[in-house]
Amino acid sequence: MPLNIEGSFAYPRDSMIFDLKFDIPEIGLNTLFKMIPDEYKKMVEKADAKGKIDFNGVVKGVYYKDITPLINIAFNIENGTVKYPGLPDELKINEVSAFVFKPEGNFDNLEIGV
Repeated sequence: MPLNIEGSFAYPRDSMIFDLKFDIPEIGLNTLFKMIPDEYKKMVEKADAKGKIDFNGVVKGVYYKDITPLINIAFNIENGTVKYPGLPDELKINEVSAFVFKPEGNFDNLEIGV
């Protein structure tokens, strides 16, 4: 699966400076299912999964001692369906969004949402 990364990273002496953007070009929900660890694959290997996934983020700022860069990551699923053979109905996922946000500084202001 392709991962696009652009920006810069510097390591001057005792700190690190990030200015990175990343994203995974539009992928299908079935691709996500293929990435499930082997011990859980049996649960989903016969499922028919469809839908669009969007994943992107930014890491920007300084990492030095107790200071960490801004982190902003978004994950979305749209128009998803999961159908298991032998079951009469499918799971419909109209839209699911999740995020991780932390401003530059320490982790006291970390936000995670679904």
